[in-house]
Amino acid sequence: MINEYGPTETVVGCSTYVVGLGTPWTGSVPIGRPIANTRLYVLDKWMQPVPYGVTGELYIGGMGVVRGYLNRPGLTAERFVADPFGPPGSRLYRTGDLVRRRADGLLDYLGRMDDQVKIRGYRIEPGEVEAALMEQVSVVQVAVVVREDTPGDKRLVAYMVGQPDFPRPADAQLKQSLQRRLPPHMVPGAFVWLPDLPLTTNGKVDAKALPKPESLRGQEGYEPPRPGLESILAKLWSELLGVDRVGRHDDFFALGGHSLLAVRLAARIRQVFGSGLAVSRLFEDPTLAGLAEALGRGGDWSPLVTLQPQGDRPPLFCVHPAGGQVWAYRPLADALGTRQPFHAIQGNDDADPPPSVEDMAAEYLLAVRAVQPNGPYRLAGWSFGGLVAFEMARQLAVAGEDVSHLFLVDSWLSGSAPYDARDADHALAGQVIPPGIVGGLLGRMTAEVPMLDMAQVEGLPLRARLRAMLDLATKAALAEVEAELEFWLRVSDMLDADIRLARAYHGGPYAGPVTLLRASEVPAGADPAPAWHVLAPDTRVYDLPGDHFSLLGPENVGSVAMVMAGVLAEPGRVRVQAA
Repeated sequence: MINEYGPTETVVGCSTYVVGLGTPWTGSVPIGRPIANTRLYVLDKWMQPVPYGVTGELYIGGMGVVRGYLNRPGLTAERFVADPFGPPGSRLYRTGDLVRRRADGLLDYLGRMDDQVKIRGYRIEPGEVEAALMEQVSVVQVAVVVREDTPGDKRLVAYMVGQPDFPRPADAQLKQSLQRRLPPHMVPGAFVWLPDLPLTTNGKVDAKALPKPESLRGQEGYEPPRPGLESILAKLWSELLGVDRVGRHDDFFALGGHSLLAVRLAARIRQVFGSGLAVSRLFEDPTLAGLAEALGRGGDWSPLVTLQPQGDRPPLFCVHPAGGQVWAYRPLADALGTRQPFHAIQGNDDADPPPSVEDMAAEYLLAVRAVQPNGPYRLAGWSFGGLVAFEMARQLAVAGEDVSHLFLVDSWLSGSAPYDARDADHALAGQVIPPGIVGGLLGRMTAEVPMLDMAQVEGLPLRARLRAMLDLATKAALAEVEAELEFWLRVSDMLDADIRLARAYHGGPYAGPVTLLRASEVPAGADPAPAWHVLAPDTRVYDLPGDHFSLLGPENVGSVAMVMAGVLAEPGRVRVQAA
């Protein structure tokens, strides 16, 4: 059998793979290798080759590429581009197909780029998830779709047809297998086994006919919640996550939870119990029993949030950006892997802010040294967090401690930033309020009270819009939405306070090594590096894709983690003495 691939714009069979007679086979068949006089490239969005095993867009070059589309110059210019790897004057055809080159050089077809979906800011290729599931010997067909059974809450669900006479793996086994291949946001929240996949009249999977999952997790090892706190929390989880029952060892995120639902849960907890619980506590221990224990302990607040407790390396302490929240660091902790312990440092939205960056650094160091009494220390911070991490390193150096690594993730000293630091509304939107949160809250408000007059919130700056929405929610007695808006406004107050501290901080000399991770997308002439070189001459600079606000986003966090991991692995870092 010959598996042949090729679009009409090139030779129809420009890549082939031969499956020999009697060859046992499970999973999808690769599209193989290029035929003679054909070049196949797997490139990223900057038209740079991606490593083996990484998904990219397939570009085709060679003698089979046609001249273009008849009488359609715009489309021709879009799809037929100059070939940077071939002879002068040669062109490539952009297929729009997603592929991955295997270690043996064969290409796997994963789907179309226009099939990509976005969930909570993460770009997902369902075909890549389907390809990973097809490697299971028990799976013969699979369709991965995004469901939105609750408005504003998109979730990834895998529908599978099983191999006859093969045992079906448990959901936990499937998730564990996928987690070795895929990033966390690409692992489905539910797995549904069907006798057949429903098809449309033209033979494609009929997504509308796929049944709603009965539950967003398997029922293996279920232990009911204990009476009291656990039972009350289980009811809240069930309502928010849309699951029938919640066990005391169930994981909030494994049930389909995410950072926005964590905020909603924290708001509900404050509403029900009359006391708050930091959203970040859910990242530390996301089980029902763990959350109930943390809530029962009450006032043992700590700035440290352990996002990755495992690992045999010295821990990394990463300070929050302006606004005090640390959920932006969860993907970074995941990307750095299970060998790197990772502690995020959060702000306290129930306490008065410290009077200066120096005081904030000293306060955070007390928590850091309670976990790690002596160096060498590894510190990091994004944006405002880099200023605090820098000051922490200075104070440790004065105390005679080793600081082996200090990462400033696109941090700008006062006066050097390319944007007006007083524009807190812009910072609030870019760093603190996740995309779509305001629209989601507005949708819930109008769904509960259809006659609510929302005209007064239109066109307002973000912070003013939140306050206007809070007034409306209070008047309409929408207690849950009111609690969430109060949370976001407390965060905005922290943002204001942190911006004031940043304006007043000018740092001081530092003799230790510094790694500045600089966003490449900045206004012409803007550069944070010169100001840091004045204070810390031993500053190395790495340019990374993205702008200030997208640097730790889903498309760029892998690049940040790759550079950080490489620097952390370097031997023989310099001992830091007092400047």
